Amino acid sequence: MSSGVEATGSFRRLLKHFAMLGGGKTAAGLTGLVYLAIAAKALGAQQLGVLVLIHAYALAFAELVSFKSWQAVIRYGADDISRNRPGAFQRLLRVCFAADAAGALLSTALAAGLAFVLAPIAGLPPETAPLLALYSLVNLFTLKAAATGVLRLYDRFDLLAMQAQVTPLIRLGGAIIAAALGWGLTGFVIVWFIGAAAAGLALPLLGARELARQGRWRGIATGGRDARHDGLWRFMIFANGASTVKLSGTHIPPLLVGGVLGPAAAGLYKVAFEVANALIKGAQLAEQVIYPELARLISAGRLGRAARLLPRASLTGFAAGTLFTIILWFFGEPVLARVFSEEFGEARMLLIWLAASGALAAAASPFEPTLYAFGKPQMVLGAQAVSAATRILAMLLLLNLIGLTGAGLAAFIARGVTLGVMVAACIALFRGRRHDKAGA
Repeated sequence: MSSGVEATGSFRRLLKHFAMLGGGKTAAGLTGLVYLAIAAKALGAQQLGVLVLIHAYALAFAELVSFKSWQAVIRYGADDISRNRPGAFQRLLRVCFAADAAGALLSTALAAGLAFVLAPIAGLPPETAPLLALYSLVNLFTLKAAATGVLRLYDRFDLLAMQAQVTPLIRLGGAIIAAALGWGLTGFVIVWFIGAAAAGLALPLLGARELARQGRWRGIATGGRDARHDGLWRFMIFANGASTVKLSGTHIPPLLVGGVLGPAAAGLYKVAFEVANALIKGAQLAEQVIYPELARLISAGRLGRAARLLPRASLTGFAAGTLFTIILWFFGEPVLARVFSEEFGEARMLLIWLAASGALAAAASPFEPTLYAFGKPQMVLGAQAVSAATRILAMLLLLNLIGLTGAGLAAFIARGVTLGVMVAACIALFRGRRHDKAGA
């Protein structure tokens, strides 16, 4: 079989997995917009903003402290499976789960302990600090990274698609009840907590089930005691840093908006972000789907096939993102105003810039997993650090100059920086590896 035909087969397999996982995420996203609309109408922009800030505060600590061990599960697990080293794979999973547990405990302690100090800085009313501390306990249910890696490694995107429905369905049912009974802010906070906790519990259970199906569960507590994975902790530290910095783009911006413009602006930002986030989630899905494939190809030394996948995946994502942005240009304002309420129509230009930044994120989506597959998480960390610093500085400047729209423009600028840096890094890696082979 020619390399071109193989590349086409890989691309089709990726599209199949993307469609499977994307269908689940799309359904979850639509459900999410419905429960967010219910919350917006029941609470108004001000109290919705408080809910958004409480949730963003807790998850910011979870992303800051927790290890994103799924990258290590895929990077090293693909090698263990291809070399038929079940014991080594089991030891890898133990290490990754232990890192997840340590991160969950530490993030919970820090978020709850600092709630009373940081609540005013985040733009939250002082009386919400106890609620903020209690909501921080949701971080105890973030033991899901290693299980996510297992499901992606074994191509169980159907289970990931199913798990993606847990949080939105619980929040939808809870939001309907909370709105009907007039529970107010506290009731919605409880609903948000239950939805996140249930989803966090579901992933480890699904991961354990898949390990049992693959014959990898027996002996999980003791297998591979003497196995070693060279550079594992170094990889995990850099990968954690890169993921933490990257995901700061989800949870830090609403905190900055709330701190500079107040909770009502944070509520407007959340609504616009969730509408535009359909595209950003698509980019994240592309990364999740393509990473295991790239890890297998690069581990096997099939660089040409891997290289041919990248521009096709990048251009496909960018085209979809551009189309989505054009649609929102014409229909964004009526959607915001009619689905949520008139006051949310003010966020139209913010929505457009966030959607445009999502198009750049979709274009960049194949390049980050390529760097991980090459075992270069430090390059990802560098690219994400530059992007995050650019976004935060741009937000602080633009929020004061042009108001809420500045948050979207800052996101667009930062995504452009990420795309440029990662494309350059991937080109350098492929050229360097080919040079090494030619000289061998």
